Amino acid sequence: EETEKIDQIFKEKGLALYTAYISRAYEKTQTIKKLLRSGAIGDVKSIKYMVCGNGGARDLDSDLPWRLIASESGGGLIMDVGCHVIDRIDYLF
Repeated sequence: EETEKIDQIFKEKGLALYTAYISRAYEKTQTIKKLLRSGAIGDVKSIKYMVCGNGGARDLDSDLPWRLIASESGGGLIMDVGCHVIDRIDYLF
């Protein structure tokens, strides 16, 4: 319901509403893309991608931030940062 309201407001104002996949603009992402395009690293057969950190939790013994709890955020960590990982891989390949 809340998302639909946000969508409606953006449409009424003629504004674009989208997820900002900012990792595409990172220097390291652009470097990898150039290396892939040039063939410098060969034909990639598989990828291992690791996301490190605690997802914004300040103290893992305390309550987790709402965005890491699937029942509260609509998907938990995979929806929070996983979509950016998937987008970056899609963008690179």
